[in-house]
Order: sequence, then C-alpha cells, then structure tokens
Amino acid sequence: MNWNVLVAEPSNEDWISILRGLRRRLPSASIQRVRDGEQALRFTCDPEPPHLVMLAARLPVVSGERVLDQLRQDPRTRSIPVLVAWKDGYNSRVEKIEAFRGDEWLFTVFCTVALEDQVADAVRRLV
Repeated sequence: MNWNVLVAEPSNEDWISILRGLRRRLPSASIQRVRDGEQALRFTCDPEPPHLVMLAARLPVVSGERVLDQLRQDPRTRSIPVLVAWKDGYNSRVEKIEAFRGDEWLFTVFCTVALEDQVADAVRRLV
C-alpha cells in the first residue's frame, strides 16, 4: 500500500526529524506537511483523506487536540491512526508521542532519544 501521510508541524527542526522517521518506516509514502491546524482540517476533508496523521499538539490557528477531536467525529476519518506530539513547555522539546484511532488511545512513546527514532518506532507499532 502506498501510504498518504499528513504532518501538521510548525517547527522546521521537528519537521525534518519527523520526515526522517517517517521515511525510515514508510519510504515510498506521500508525505504532506502543513503548518497549522486549519490547514490540517482542510487536508483531511479532501476526497481521499490521509492514511496516517501526525499532529503537533500545539498548532497555530486550530490546536492539534481540536483537529484530533474533529477527526474522531467524522465517520470518514474516524479510523485514521493519529500520532500527537506533545512538547515540554520549558525547552520546546517533544517529550512524548501518543497514538489514537477513533476514541481509542493506542500507546505512548516517550521521547528519550532522537525524535526521528521515536517517530519511526511509533509508525512501526501502527503499521
């Protein structure tokens, strides 16, 4: 299956790490980046929604949490796996990634090593 992945991440540094982690597990995936929650919601409303979504919890315009809630409410996007990256408020480092599908929390990956490695691990557990 050729995966279609949406990443909503405003930070360029985190985007590069996330992209590397995704490429490690899904080398042929089509990966689309948006920088705020409003863009993420527009992208998921396309006729063909993504197969996987990764969100920063704190996105500009519309929060990642709100995007996740909207995905859960729409029958077309409810079953899409979603990874949410939570940052430490003090040093802006991603501290954990939580995985969801619909209303179900699947697992948490604590980011104790490079973000790239943690993203690859989270994707490995989902696919």
